[in-house]
Amino acid sequence: MKKTILAALINSKKADMPAAQKVLNEYASITKTRLGIHDAAVDKKADCALLIIEMAGTAAQQNKFVNKLKRTRGVSAGKISLKG
Repeated sequence: MKKTILAALINSKKADMPAAQKVLNEYASITKTRLGIHDAAVDKKADCALLIIEMAGTAAQQNKFVNKLKRTRGVSAGKISLKG
């Protein structure tokens, strides 16, 4: 079994999330599971968010998704491949 995960840190939900959301919508067809973790539960002033996405699709589709998010302002992203 192989799982491919995209992890992304959104620096500012207010300023950067709208552009990131456009990319997330564009690749919704290969998004199997999406988990958003927001620091506001710990720090009310926190404005960043961590996204963990289990991706489906081909390796080429996954790479395009990750690279497009990496080019989005205020977003750092990476791909993790796990084999069982």
